[in-house]
Amino acid sequence: MIFSGPFFVEHGPCPYLPGRDWSSVSLSCRQVDPDEFQTLLEAGFRRSGAEFYRPTCRGCQECVPIRLPVEAFHPHRTQRRVWRRNQDLRVRPAPGALSPQKLDLYRRFLAVRFGRQDLPGVEEMEGFLGDRFGSTLVLDYLLGERLVAFGVLDFTPEAASSVYFVHDPELASRRLGTFGLLKEVEWCRQTRRSHLYLGFCVRGCPAMAYKAWFHPHELLVAGAWIREPGPQ
Repeated sequence: MIFSGPFFVEHGPCPYLPGRDWSSVSLSCRQVDPDEFQTLLEAGFRRSGAEFYRPTCRGCQECVPIRLPVEAFHPHRTQRRVWRRNQDLRVRPAPGALSPQKLDLYRRFLAVRFGRQDLPGVEEMEGFLGDRFGSTLVLDYLLGERLVAFGVLDFTPEAASSVYFVHDPELASRRLGTFGLLKEVEWCRQTRRSHLYLGFCVRGCPAMAYKAWFHPHELLVAGAWIREPGPQ
C-alpha cells in the first residue's frame, strides 16, 4: 500500500445525527492491492474517492460498520415483493466511465433525497465515485432505455463493498435502493464472494438505519464481527 496518514480529521456537523459533529481517522491512498483492500474493509474502513476513513467521534459510537454474510442472507416478505416489482428492469455493468446522464441522475437524487443546493459537477462526482484502484464496478439499472439507477461497488477476491447507490427520485414507489442491494447480493453470490459490506449502520438516522433491515447481518463491535440473526 502507498498512502499518506493516518490523519485525524474534524469534519464539522454530522450528516446523520443533528446537533453533533463528526471526525474520522483517514488514509489517503495512491495504491492499494486486493489483500490490503480486504483488510481495510474488515477493519471497518469505508472508501470515498482515494481515501479510506473510519468515524472516531468523541462521545458517539452510532456509526457501526455492517456487512451481510451473502450465503446466509434471506430476504423477508417486503424485500421479495420489491424484487418481483422490479423484474422489468435490465441490470448491466456500465460501459466506460461515469457519464453526463449519470451526473444528471446524481444531481436530481441529491436535491430530492438530501435537499442539497450545492449540486456537484462531473469532477466532484468522479472524485467521489470513480475507480481509483482498479477494483470498482458500476451497475446500470435501465427501464427500457431510460437510466433509472446506478450502483457503485468496490470488490476484492473475497468480498464486495456497496459504495453508493443513486436512483430516480420520481420512482420512489419501486424502492430501488432495496432492489439495488438485493442485486448486489446476487452479484456476490454469482461471483463467489462471501460478504457484502454496507458501510455504516446509524440507528436514529432513517437514511442509514435501513441497512439493519437485512438479515442476518454482522456488526463490527469492539474489533469483532458479531452476527445479529434478526427476528425469528
